[in-house]
Amino acid sequence: MTDAVQVPPQEIIEEWNKISDLPIVETVPRSVPLSVFVKYPTDGYLSHVFSGRSKITASETEKFSELVESSIQMIEKSLTEFYTSRCVSKPLFSYIESLKTDQNKETPAEFQKPEAVEAARKLLMPIIRMFRGEKEMCISCSFQIKIFFTDESFWKQGKYNDVFLDRICLLFYRITALEQLIPSKKSVINDLTQLSKLANNPKLKQDVGQIQLFIMNVRSISGMIMHDLESVSPELSIAIFDAMFQHIKKNLEKTTFLNPEMQFAYITSLVFFIQFYENQRLHELKTVGKKSKPKMKELSSSVRDFVSIVMKAYPITPLFFELAEETAMNLPTEFKNHRPSNSSPTLERLSIEHQLKSLRYNFTELSHVISIVANDETKKEEKGPIICSMLQRIIHQMCVALNDIRVLLAFNQAHPPKCDDEKMSLYERSMRLGLQSHLDIILLMLHSCRSTKELIQSNLPILQECIAQSIQRHIQFFVKEKLKEILAHNPGSKKILGPIIELLRVVAGYFTEEEYKFDDKKEKRKFPGKNEKLISSPNLDILALLRNQLQAMTNPESPFVNKTGGVFSSVLLSSADAKEMSTFVAQSRYYIDLICLSDTIDIACDQSNLYFKETYLSIYDVSFFPVTISLPVILSEHALENYKKPELTGVIFYPLSIYDDAASKALRLLKSKYLYDEIKAEAEICLISITTKISDSIFWPIRTFASLRSMKQDYLKQLTDQMRTPIYENVTALRMGVILEQNQLFVLGCYIDTKSLLAERLHKIFNEQIQIIVSNLIKNGVLAAIAVSKLIDMLRSTHQMFIQFGLPLMPFDDILSHAMCTDTPNSLQSMVLSHAVKNLKKHIRQFYLRTHPLVLIPRYVPHLDISGQSAYVALMSMYLDRTMQLLSVESFRCLFWLMEDGSIAIMQGNVVESIEKVFDQFTVVYSAIKNKFKRIKFSTALSCNQMYDRYEGAYSFFSEDRDLHDLIRLMGEIGNVLALAEMMDSAYLMKRETSLQNRCFIFGQNPKQEGPPENPEFYQMFDNEFQSSRKMFDYGECLPSSKELVSPFLYNALARITAKVRSSDLFMETSSNLLDGSSLTGFVSVWSIVEFLMCMIEKNNTEDDPAKSTLQLYGESPFLTASAVIDASRQKSLYNAFNISNKITESMKTNVAVNEKSGIYKFKEVHDFIASTMQCYLSNYEPAICLMLETPSQ
Repeated sequence: MTDAVQVPPQEIIEEWNKISDLPIVETVPRSVPLSVFVKYPTDGYLSHVFSGRSKITASETEKFSELVESSIQMIEKSLTEFYTSRCVSKPLFSYIESLKTDQNKETPAEFQKPEAVEAARKLLMPIIRMFRGEKEMCISCSFQIKIFFTDESFWKQGKYNDVFLDRICLLFYRITALEQLIPSKKSVINDLTQLSKLANNPKLKQDVGQIQLFIMNVRSISGMIMHDLESVSPELSIAIFDAMFQHIKKNLEKTTFLNPEMQFAYITSLVFFIQFYENQRLHELKTVGKKSKPKMKELSSSVRDFVSIVMKAYPITPLFFELAEETAMNLPTEFKNHRPSNSSPTLERLSIEHQLKSLRYNFTELSHVISIVANDETKKEEKGPIICSMLQRIIHQMCVALNDIRVLLAFNQAHPPKCDDEKMSLYERSMRLGLQSHLDIILLMLHSCRSTKELIQSNLPILQECIAQSIQRHIQFFVKEKLKEILAHNPGSKKILGPIIELLRVVAGYFTEEEYKFDDKKEKRKFPGKNEKLISSPNLDILALLRNQLQAMTNPESPFVNKTGGVFSSVLLSSADAKEMSTFVAQSRYYIDLICLSDTIDIACDQSNLYFKETYLSIYDVSFFPVTISLPVILSEHALENYKKPELTGVIFYPLSIYDDAASKALRLLKSKYLYDEIKAEAEICLISITTKISDSIFWPIRTFASLRSMKQDYLKQLTDQMRTPIYENVTALRMGVILEQNQLFVLGCYIDTKSLLAERLHKIFNEQIQIIVSNLIKNGVLAAIAVSKLIDMLRSTHQMFIQFGLPLMPFDDILSHAMCTDTPNSLQSMVLSHAVKNLKKHIRQFYLRTHPLVLIPRYVPHLDISGQSAYVALMSMYLDRTMQLLSVESFRCLFWLMEDGSIAIMQGNVVESIEKVFDQFTVVYSAIKNKFKRIKFSTALSCNQMYDRYEGAYSFFSEDRDLHDLIRLMGEIGNVLALAEMMDSAYLMKRETSLQNRCFIFGQNPKQEGPPENPEFYQMFDNEFQSSRKMFDYGECLPSSKELVSPFLYNALARITAKVRSSDLFMETSSNLLDGSSLTGFVSVWSIVEFLMCMIEKNNTEDDPAKSTLQLYGESPFLTASAVIDASRQKSLYNAFNISNKITESMKTNVAVNEKSGIYKFKEVHDFIASTMQCYLSNYEPAICLMLETPSQ
């Protein structure tokens, strides 16, 4: 066995290390590497040495078997050559047509030159040689078929066997395929016609004409064979038909094949031999005439019934990959119109659903038996026959299942469904629409077949050991025991049977020297019952020799089972012994296939027939079909779209194994590199497309599930009750984890890390979603910070779920920092900062302030931009839009969570700059107003009503003054900046305190102790090695120092205002007589008038018109500005003493005549509201300003 192994020289082996890509990897015809790569040395290498040297009947079959195999190889060579041929002239003639249009000539000048003619001839000659070779092959094949069909002794004495008859069926199956393939290659035929015209060579045109006559005859090959077989005698024709028909009928009524093509080979062969018989019968009628009675009768009704049943059960027959034909197409008309009788039997065919159940049951049963044998060595002998029988049943079931899928595909391609979309091609209709209702079952059957194949391959050593033991024991028992008994039962035939049986026993039996000793006269031979040590597989040639000889002896025509003498003669082999032999032949029919289990399972589970489409490319005259209508893509997309079905969740990647088998066929059978390259390219596109769609599809259900899980369930219920299309937690989204755990994928023999592919796409999706979420800051600034924070938290939960599913995703914080541009040296200038700063002007100008609580309210209705399904977007909008109705401390807290401290400092600088710009504008307007307003004297002798009337008369003229409203507006903007600064202080303090509290807790910091703790308990939680590394860690101060500013943002804002106010005398009080209110010139003098006007405007707004309300237009922010300027100019005492509105409301307290219904009472309510705000912020700002000015409080 080892003699056949050729070890390369050492230098060649060393060269292998320099190969970057293994050349063998992409050519293996399986998606899971096999554990055993041993091929039996007798399988196709020794040329049947034993049968060639033995003088028995089985040796005579060998020469005919070689003829059949030779014919099959010739036909297959032509099939592959024609199948892989494509149009070569289309680009050329497209160019010619364009030149015709441009030059307005039938033949452009460029193609009248000798060079063009020679180029056309060079393109034409390979096509002519191909067709000539095909014609010569047909002649040779027909001659070889005639040889083994004209040997009368071979057929009349039953020297054939089931393997030989199977090969004949396969031969005619290949012939039928070639006959149908040639006319379908219209593109090649067009090349032949078009190039011959361009070549303009009379001899070539004559050759092309002859070839076209041969091509146009769709039955050119079978017609040639029928013609050559007309010399076969009627008696021999009947014998051949009977042998073939009975063989086909037996195998179609009770199918046991392990090669899926044999099912269709039986059908096409049945049609061929019906044609053969009818052709021979008609030929006999023409030959004998009316003088003698013809020997070939019309076929019986039972034969016609069976043919009709087969045609009904198999209306279409696949021939070669996607090529198929109507089964009854070549039958004589009377057979097509025949109706079977009611009593005729039917072919039992399981539905696809029952086949799926059977496949699943067989998988479970085989797994159980393998587990028993793997765990207990003593069970191998007991379970060996069970495993052999089970494997035959399972492999046959897989063949039938894949054949049914192939038939379904061929039927839909031949009969595309109707469609309203005229742009959709017929092929696209058949693939997209015709298969739509069958995709579930196709997916599940492919999954079951593939799973069973991988189960067998992964346990191949155990299975082959059990198979070898079981088959060897069976053969040895039959050879040593049964053949001995058969010889003893037929003593009269010992001279004839003895040499044959002795030869079979000597060749097939394994006898020890002691076992083979015998005394011919005194002792009987001693045969062992079982040989416990013999566990190897039998020699395949010896097994074939044994089976062929036994079957040749038990065939109905065999002289061993028929009387050869007179009336009183007996048969050479009794019926019981013949039955014993036939039983062994039937039981051992697939022993060779089981011994070569690896090859058998590859053939049985071959899915390449579901990929190829060369015939339809030629029929529809296109170079390619879209990848989206390729069956692997359709199946994977369907499984992905229906992930909620538990049975489809785990089969998404299984259709990709079709590419493995197709690539193997392209290289090994078709020997076509361009087909392999196309398969490889489509597999890559499909894999990228599928993983992208998987990532996109799984992201949204998981995100929805994680988002809903993060919300309070009672509040979620309230929101869903308000929705038209409620959305709920869908637990089926967790089934996506099954998809994500499918990481054992091999495409074209190469391992594909699907998790990495999915993770790569998910990184992009997370990045895109974060950018979409953060883009809300572009539109709404800090107002959207809470919503952005919530959505990012939901994304974080989604990311966590993907991590739990085993995907190798980047840490979410890394994805977040990359999306927000905080992972660069310029990270302080982050996306969040730029968006927030750009919206500061909007927050300052378009928002109005409410101080209790401190919130800024937009003057427009903001909306959140969210991507996703409509129900999810609607829910998130209802949930988060409300957070954008107010700008509060929480908004800044969420914003600062997304920003580094350095970015916050940059933002603070922008806030201070905005104050300076607005304050400069305010100074200009204030100067104009100061010149307009003159303070009138105050009289204590007047009642509150009189005082109000007096001031109203003096200042009501200014209520609609443009400068007044500009002043209030600018003060509102400055006040908004102060409010923003205060919010930022609170938010930053919360962020910093959280960090400080965590550090104090971890390091055990005592608030009363200064400096770092001497022995923090934190380090005691770890081992000594970590404790010794304590000095490597820099200890940061946990507690804030006493000199630290607690409110840096507001402090800096007030500092800028104070500097502006005190930079000139514009706001300062310069009057020398501070007791005379009318002589005051400072800010308080002007502000008291502005404040009175604001109260008056609110009092006179009886219709509650928001457009006429200063409080609704500008909010409370002007009061913050006023408080800051008063404190900065040190005029708080003057404000309390000379405030007009305050004087009026104080007077009301002593005037009992004022009731709540009077107009002045509303004035009092407005003033009380303003006064409370003013007093609050005067008190708030005073300590900070006093610290700046280093002066005591007023």
